[in-house]
Amino acid sequence: MPQVTYFKPAGVPARLLERVALSVEELEAIRLKDLEGLQQEECAQRM
Repeated sequence: MPQVTYFKPAGVPARLLERVALSVEELEAIRLKDLEGLQQEECAQRM
């Protein structure tokens, strides 16, 4: 799991933002695509 647990725009209070929660599976899909550089089809095969 990532050490950082939230992201928000600078200068915008958190109370004004809608919360979006990601599952472990969604985080893994992002990791495979963005960090590993895999194509979407390759990500699907690995998952």
